[in-house]
Amino acid sequence: MISIYKYVLRLLLFWLCVLCVNRIIFLVATLHFVEGASYSEIAYSLVSGFRLDLSTVSYFVIIPFLFAFIYSTTQARFWVKLSHAISYFLIVANNLVSFGEISLYQEWHTKVNIQALLHLLNPEEVIKYTPWGLVLLFLIPMVLFTFLYIKAYRKVVKPFLITTNTPGITKKLANTLLYLPLAVMLFVFVRGGFQRFPLSESDAIYSKHQPLNDAAVNSVRYLTKDIIEYNHNMNSNPHRHMDGEKARAILKDMYSIPRDTTEIILTTQRPNIVMIVLESWSANLSAAFGGDNFTPFFDSLANEGIKFTNFFPAGYVSDQGFPAILSSYPSSFKISVINQPKKIPSLPCITDDIKKAGYYNTFVYAGDLNFGNFKAYVYDKDFDVVKQEIDFDKALLRGSLGIHDQPMAPEITAILNQSPSPFFACWYTLSSHAPYDFPHPENIQGASEYEQSVHYTDEALRMFFNKVKNESWYDNTLFVLVADHSHASRKNFDLVNKEYHRIPMAFFGNALKSEWKKKEIKYAFSHLDITPTLLKQLGLNAEHYTWGKDMFNPTVPHFAYYCYYYGAGMVTDSVYVSLHRELDDPLDYKGKTPEEIAKLTEQLKAFQQVFYDDFLAR
Repeated sequence: MISIYKYVLRLLLFWLCVLCVNRIIFLVATLHFVEGASYSEIAYSLVSGFRLDLSTVSYFVIIPFLFAFIYSTTQARFWVKLSHAISYFLIVANNLVSFGEISLYQEWHTKVNIQALLHLLNPEEVIKYTPWGLVLLFLIPMVLFTFLYIKAYRKVVKPFLITTNTPGITKKLANTLLYLPLAVMLFVFVRGGFQRFPLSESDAIYSKHQPLNDAAVNSVRYLTKDIIEYNHNMNSNPHRHMDGEKARAILKDMYSIPRDTTEIILTTQRPNIVMIVLESWSANLSAAFGGDNFTPFFDSLANEGIKFTNFFPAGYVSDQGFPAILSSYPSSFKISVINQPKKIPSLPCITDDIKKAGYYNTFVYAGDLNFGNFKAYVYDKDFDVVKQEIDFDKALLRGSLGIHDQPMAPEITAILNQSPSPFFACWYTLSSHAPYDFPHPENIQGASEYEQSVHYTDEALRMFFNKVKNESWYDNTLFVLVADHSHASRKNFDLVNKEYHRIPMAFFGNALKSEWKKKEIKYAFSHLDITPTLLKQLGLNAEHYTWGKDMFNPTVPHFAYYCYYYGAGMVTDSVYVSLHRELDDPLDYKGKTPEEIAKLTEQLKAFQQVFYDDFLAR
């Protein structure tokens, strides 16, 4: 029995060494793509990718482990041979991917993915357009290291797959039970530990230099996930409702603007911008937005500034909200563009545009940025500073998701005080996300945990604004406060109802012109419109944000698209429809005439179809 433990542990160590060697080779081969990185930052890819490697090699070990177990109970040598054959196959497959990636990276600057594999379906094209230098760069190390790894496996792993015969049912049962600790260990390694969220590729991302992140992310795991995602989500458009030309024509008409102009609401063209993204806030909890009175301080800000009372999120989870807010990019049911690593670089982002205008960009989330694959997104965009939970004092009050919002208020203030003007800073709150383990300084009678958590964050906002209102940069600052998505409330709106999805959004600050203070915007807008609006106020080009609109252009059409788990909705100032993805007719709607409802339903279908085509093409 001891030999099986030695075999599994040696097999794990063998694979970890293989992946480490391959990563070093990748780093050496791509070092010329990395400029400005220190040697310690380059070397850290070996550390950053370890947990992902351990999870991956545990998958590699599972099948040989299973065959070893069968062999231990049957004593049939066939299972030993099959176990070794699987390992040999994995060595070859791993090296094909790893060294193919080194070659591919020289031209594509990307990891091996499904797109690269699809090119192999046309071998004549591959042979024709692939330089011999890259072919040799792939073949020579692949053959050499495959030979070395197989030789090493035969010496340090293969001899230890030996078990003794265990006759009798009792002894066989005892033998089976002795395998359980190894099975549990492999399960924990596969999952990546006991943390709240299973390990993901973004756990390995650590650098602003993409080649270093690509080195840290395990190649076989990345490719496997890419193939699975392609088969599930990337294969075809689930929103194919009409002819493509017709859908594009409808969308073009929806976004038609008679005059490209805007009303300037700011006292300066280069204000500081502080964006506070409020986790899971529903408009139904804010009195200023027609809801209950759980956010009195936020309401006071909204009432003094510009409040958007018919505002909607683009999606239903945070990883859909952020690309909508910062990149003006929609989502659809079950998909988020930032969970598709190869699509992230194709997204525009407000930070990319304002950086060119001299802005200093900061992103702060007091939790784990691997949540929702945010790390991959924010590290790809032009943020000068990115901070998460591990970057703050360990003494700060924490919950299961990270540092709570109230102790973060002075931390955010300190970060802003150190930022050169003009700056853009995004603070993503977290205390109003389940499991709501925030401290309860006061227990609001009859309020749910969610409602109390929103009130807790509202008090964090009060603390923050009390601290910053006397800072030198305050008077030249526009504050943008918006929820990332909505949440169920005591009003019990059905998921198909637009009121379920409505969220609070407000502009506030002394950078607003006096005539624009204490204003209410009742027109239908969404996350997609925030970035184009801000860029227009700064006098910058926003044409590449094709899914958004300038909310202060008096000629702009008023509509908002949102999606939820099994459908989507479209809202205008007077009409709305909510459509289930499996149905042709809307589940919920409001309009004066059947013709209005039919027209908006067709517009929603066209929007989904054209968007998903764009998503697939990225």
